[in-house]
Amino acid sequence: MGVKLENPILHSGHHLATTIFPQPERSKTMTTEFTNIRTVKKVRKNHMCEWCAGKINSGDACEYFSQVFDGEFHTFWMHPECRDAFEEGGFDEFMYGDFERGKPAFESDR
Repeated sequence: MGVKLENPILHSGHHLATTIFPQPERSKTMTTEFTNIRTVKKVRKNHMCEWCAGKINSGDACEYFSQVFDGEFHTFWMHPECRDAFEEGGFDEFMYGDFERGKPAFESDR
């Protein structure tokens, strides 16, 4: 009737101890490992532009980005003219709302 346990310690009321593995050291520089950009003809709901922090209204065209950056998955939206400014400026790293709508980084007053 009894079940023979191969490791009675695991089944004697003790919790199985979990081993915490050391996390790999992250690189000092941030890297983009994957990026996908999709043009959206009309968005269904409002969004905020990552480049200029301006509103993207429902029904407007925009650019949708999905990427793995420094090991973490991110998604964000941009106005089409902000994407052009982003590509012209050649910036890989920027913070939300750092620049003016449609202006490359080197022309922006922010």
